[in-house]
Amino acid sequence: MIRFLAFYHKGNEKQAQKQNTAETAAEIAPETKEKADAPLSETEILEDLLASQQQIADLYNSAAATCTAGALKNDMLTVLREEHDLHTTVLTELTARGKRKPSPAPQTKIDAVKRELEQQEKA
Repeated sequence: MIRFLAFYHKGNEKQAQKQNTAETAAEIAPETKEKADAPLSETEILEDLLASQQQIADLYNSAAATCTAGALKNDMLTVLREEHDLHTTVLTELTARGKRKPSPAPQTKIDAVKRELEQQEKA
């Protein structure tokens, strides 16, 4: 999580620099400027964290899949597991705050996936 927060703050600094450049290049309407200056809500921050964790996990997954050295692959898989755990933590927090409401999958979709997997198994 600490790694992400450092990454997140770096990203915000870069975004602020880009925004300042855009503001000097073109005049922004007052209502747009007020929205841009407004701080992010907790939900927006958590949603950003969730999206970032997903991207980070995807990158580590790709890296782990392409590793050929056993020790390096194990290290990548360990980090991937940690990133998945962080993703779960953020998702759990969003759910606890009522911002995400998990819903069960419809039985028809479950049955369709089962049939597809059974067909793949037979082939």
